Amino acid sequence: MSWYVTKCPPNGENIYYQFKKDSNPWWVALWVRNISLPLAFVEVKNKNHSEWYKLRRERDGSYVDDKGFGTDAFSIRITAIDGQVIEDTYQSYNAGELLKSSGQFE
Repeated sequence: MSWYVTKCPPNGENIYYQFKKDSNPWWVALWVRNISLPLAFVEVKNKNHSEWYKLRRERDGSYVDDKGFGTDAFSIRITAIDGQVIEDTYQSYNAGELLKSSGQFE
């Protein structure tokens, strides 16, 4: 068997960040939804992480920050396997919430 990565066809939709229902200021887990390319990594910058911090990927495909995002604004940066980057900043989130990103990989 052999396989290869191929880009999903464009659907005109942005990427979304879906926060797990048990996320809180001290522990965050989220999924990155509606991506057209596989991700190389997901990073966050916030009060707990003054520099970009790479989130840990779990077996269920979620990305986890064991320190949480706190209660202040935060930025998420996602990088596709081909090097494309999308960066978004939000003032807050709610557990279970779906946040729309600023774009989609081309």
